[in-house]
Amino acid sequence: MHAHVGTYRPNAFGLHDVHGNVWEWCQDWSVAYGREPRIGDGLRGARSAHYRIFRGGSFFNGAHRARSAGRFSSAPSLEQINLGLRPAKVIL
Repeated sequence: MHAHVGTYRPNAFGLHDVHGNVWEWCQDWSVAYGREPRIGDGLRGARSAHYRIFRGGSFFNGAHRARSAGRFSSAPSLEQINLGLRPAKVIL
């Protein structure tokens, strides 16, 4: 169902409209979780990996996919109408 931004209650972290839009590309490269995260940004792996991570589910998926813990990967060149990114801006 389409709705205006902020129509529904926020999640437990106080965030609105986080799930159900498009799968979100993440900065992470696809590597095993056993690999130690880097200090400072928590990323694992390097640019030498072949696949990037995307998370969160999309409007094509049922509620069981609409969770940030869902972790999938693909080549960064993948283009789909239900895959994108979340622009963000630091507000001081």
